[in-house]
Amino acid sequence: MKAFTDALFSMRTMLVLLFFTSVACAIATFIENDFGPETARALVYNTRWFEALYAWMMVGFFANIQRYRMLRPSKIFSFMIHISLVVILVGATITRYFGYEGMMHIREGEIADYILSTDTYVQLEVQGEEIDWPVLVADMGTNRFTFTTDIDGQRFAVSYVDHRAGRNKQMTVDVSYGNEEKQVMLIGGQGIQGIPVDLEIGGLEATLTYGAKVLELPFGLRLDNFALDRYPGSNSPASYSSYVTIIDEEMGIEEPYHIFMNNILIHRGFRFYQSSYDTDERGTYLSVSMDPGKLPTYIGYFFLTVGLVVSLFMPQGRCRILLRQLSTAKKKPTAPAVASSMVALMAAGLMLATPGTASAFPEYAEQGSRDDAQQQQQQEQQQAIGEDQLQQPPAGESAAQPRQQRQPRLPIPDDYDLRHAEKFGRMLVLDTAIGRIKPMDTYSNELLYKIARTVSLEGFTPNQIVLGMMTNPFSWQFVDMIRVEHPQLRRILEIRDDDQRRIPFVNFFDEQGSYRLTQYVEAAYQKDPAYRNTFDRAIVTVDERVSIAYMMYAGLIWNFFPRADGVDTNRWYTLTEAMETFPEENRRQVMRMYGNYFTAVERGLETGNWSDANRFIEDIKQYQRANDTTAAMPSEAKVKAELILNKYSIFKNLMPYFLLVGLTFLAGAFLRMFIPVASTKSKKHQSLLDRHYPLFHKIMLALVAIGFVIFTIGLGLRWYVSGHAPMSNAYESMIYIAWSAVLAGLVFNRSQHAAAPAAAVMGAISLMVAHLSNMNPQITNLVPVLQSYWLVYHVAVITASYGFFALSLLLGMLVLILYAFRSPKRPHLDTSIKDMMIINRVSMIVGLGLFTIGNFLGAVWANESWGRYWGWDPKETWSLIIILIYVLVIHMDLIPKLKNKLYWIAVGSILSFSTVLMTYFGVNFYLSGLHSYAGGDPMPVPVWVYYCLVVIVALIAISFWKRETKLPMAASEVKDEA
Repeated sequence: MKAFTDALFSMRTMLVLLFFTSVACAIATFIENDFGPETARALVYNTRWFEALYAWMMVGFFANIQRYRMLRPSKIFSFMIHISLVVILVGATITRYFGYEGMMHIREGEIADYILSTDTYVQLEVQGEEIDWPVLVADMGTNRFTFTTDIDGQRFAVSYVDHRAGRNKQMTVDVSYGNEEKQVMLIGGQGIQGIPVDLEIGGLEATLTYGAKVLELPFGLRLDNFALDRYPGSNSPASYSSYVTIIDEEMGIEEPYHIFMNNILIHRGFRFYQSSYDTDERGTYLSVSMDPGKLPTYIGYFFLTVGLVVSLFMPQGRCRILLRQLSTAKKKPTAPAVASSMVALMAAGLMLATPGTASAFPEYAEQGSRDDAQQQQQQEQQQAIGEDQLQQPPAGESAAQPRQQRQPRLPIPDDYDLRHAEKFGRMLVLDTAIGRIKPMDTYSNELLYKIARTVSLEGFTPNQIVLGMMTNPFSWQFVDMIRVEHPQLRRILEIRDDDQRRIPFVNFFDEQGSYRLTQYVEAAYQKDPAYRNTFDRAIVTVDERVSIAYMMYAGLIWNFFPRADGVDTNRWYTLTEAMETFPEENRRQVMRMYGNYFTAVERGLETGNWSDANRFIEDIKQYQRANDTTAAMPSEAKVKAELILNKYSIFKNLMPYFLLVGLTFLAGAFLRMFIPVASTKSKKHQSLLDRHYPLFHKIMLALVAIGFVIFTIGLGLRWYVSGHAPMSNAYESMIYIAWSAVLAGLVFNRSQHAAAPAAAVMGAISLMVAHLSNMNPQITNLVPVLQSYWLVYHVAVITASYGFFALSLLLGMLVLILYAFRSPKRPHLDTSIKDMMIINRVSMIVGLGLFTIGNFLGAVWANESWGRYWGWDPKETWSLIIILIYVLVIHMDLIPKLKNKLYWIAVGSILSFSTVLMTYFGVNFYLSGLHSYAGGDPMPVPVWVYYCLVVIVALIAISFWKRETKLPMAASEVKDEA
């Protein structure tokens, strides 16, 4: 019996269990993506076999606590880690079986004293008694369930027959009672109060309902007011909240309370969270939870966090044991190095206006008819600005006539004074797409990159280009600017030069002024985004670029003018909007100011004297600051900081810097590994490498450190400009991963000289990924749920862990390369392999610790924001998979009979990083969920991913044959304590 139980809960069995649990969770996320959350719960998460896996793991924790004698004082924190996992699972079990969630909807002035359950039920009402059965209906597989109860000594049964998928499911069931049987259709679904169906069967009158259950509360809430604040000039909500009054007659309470995102109401054990609101902004949705398992779960989180943190510093901790086994451990004091590394580690822990989906593109030359008032307004505007600035084509000519017939003189960079263009870039504009007031320099860069995929065009700066498009739109329509890549689209647009990648705006229109892409755009938008081919996606992208260029020429996105008369204090206006809506005095002021500036720009183009233009642009800037009432206008200091970020492109320029330094550093480190250090200290008998490598190492390390300091300054500037931690979107989190990877290399450099160069290369790769076309570097406002101090703690710790995981990936690949070169003639490579694998495992342990702590912080944040700390969201599930897989790899060396442990752990450190990539990229772009960025249009898998897979598979295969070479390492692989 003992042998059986030992095998049942052995380390090998536990690791296999972790693997199968990970696979089950991964499959469930794809099931959820294709068939919905209810199907994933019915087939995986809520099944008995899945619960049995967790029960098995819970018992396994206890068994291994005893097997590895973790109750000893020296193992107290290992015991704390493992027992806290048990406590967390106990808390989750209590929540699962005794807690419940629901949704409350209240309209202004009304009182609600019930919620609709999140879970779905089949409900039976008979003889004044209510009976309900929880049910999950899967949209794949076979649903077989029968609910029974005893009524007057006879069996009443409800059996599933069939259903139609959808949010409002139509479920057909067989109802039997006595000797009679009937088939009934029930309509309902998750979060929906089903339609009751009355039936008479076997002389019994009953009512059946399928859907959410009404749960009565012992008190009520009255919605006094719902408030929604938007970012300036946009529809994006900055915050939304509910002003409610608690009405509890039993306790004699009538108290007001303000509920908003990250600020919850707790009353009599019920927790109310701001969830969403009615489209007319007169009603609110509050998510409600009753969770008796919260306390044990939080206790488990606390002790697990303490255990993970303290175990990093303890002499008996796994990290310290591994570091003492380095070949350099006896050559220099490791305690100060480890301490400084851990301190650094803990410090680390802590665009544009988008057109609508339809391409209703107006012809540029079309004027249309105007009423008398509009004609008078146009005359006033022409007098103020100058008719030449409007650049209308001659009568009878189309704006889209062939360029060879009426092409004007194309502008050249010398036309636009560079110093004035820089002053123009300091002027502020409201980006209505995101509700952010930003410098024109930023907006110019974003717009030009959007339409031309570059920030420098034929010698022009973005500010010069945008200034020209504003003041001389007719000439700039003939400049090769709009990027077109797809071959078929290039043929449609008659692009005959294979090297030409940009074409003018006018080339998108035929001689009659008709848009050439209309039929193709309409066809592309009629398709479901998931079924669009590469040509369809290219059409949509180019159509968007043309639309943006049109809005730039037409002045539809230059929101320069705030309105100070109190009518609308949360937006800025374009010139046309100001002419139509401003009071007469303000309208004339804006016309005069704008007209003076345009006239001065025209004079500057003719004479080269830009002094008047410089003076008038200052007038516009003063007007903006004097009349802004949005409370979103950045200070002069923030504007300067943002201009510095734009000018130096810190993160983009650090990419080639880290790549060059890292590769050079890595080449030197590899050379040092392959050529052993001379045993003599006499310089006469030392090789050139022995004499000069120490200096080379110091210089390269200093260059990495200098890059890291600049990197940190860049992150700080972005934080200051945006007003929030730079971790709120895919681009920001990617550059933070790069920063943490470089930090990880510097932390471990004292223990292993390959760590810093490997981290520099990984940092460069991360920055390269951040600047791929699908990453948007735009500084954006935060959605309401992210406006919380939890953002910094959760995202910073989680993302920092990715840096350590990335370092372990690269170290694992370097180890396999060394394996491939192992031979009896190079026994010194074994020492390098051992040392690199020690740092590899320490990096994985540190990364796993940070990631686990970050996930717990995220769980607490989720519980404080929307009422549950775990909901099997795809991002949450894949985070769990990361933990399970890395736990598996880290504990592989505890399997006594596993041969070639270092090789397999190296392979594991490489393959396990795929879970990080899936969590970071795959979930965001391919799976639906609370954390998804996909929006229904899946991003194609980049080609370079397949190349990387081929390289990794080849590296594993080549090194596989050298893993058992009979060398000293084969007989003395590192054995660690638990």
